[in-house]
Amino acid sequence: MSNLEIKKIRKKMGLTQNQFGKMLGVGARSVQTWENGTGKMSKTAQILLNKIIEDAQTSQKITKNSDNKNAQTSQKTMKEQREEEVDISIFRLIKENKALLEKENARLENEVRRLREELENLKKENSLLLSKKD
Repeated sequence: MSNLEIKKIRKKMGLTQNQFGKMLGVGARSVQTWENGTGKMSKTAQILLNKIIEDAQTSQKITKNSDNKNAQTSQKTMKEQREEEVDISIFRLIKENKALLEKENARLENEVRRLREELENLKKENSLLLSKKD
């Protein structure tokens, strides 16, 4: 996804860089670097952004169907309904983001544990080789 696409999506959602970043589990500075092309999104952030886009498209379809059925509903009520749908989507995305981050954290912890064990084994092997050399 290009930096211009990221910015366009954020602006279309009506979010600040800070709000957008919070939704993706990063800071406003990260969003800024993505948008100006000096930084790359993490895989987790890309997955979440794709999910946001998918949810927004689904929400738009639901809203269009709802608008057709309730043509006489006031603009204020429709706006409130959209805001509620966005709030629900954001809450769901935050939960999904938390679950993804926890899963990634566990994977990384296991990888660190494995690498430490491997390092210890290499130290032992090195020590044995040095002792045989003497």
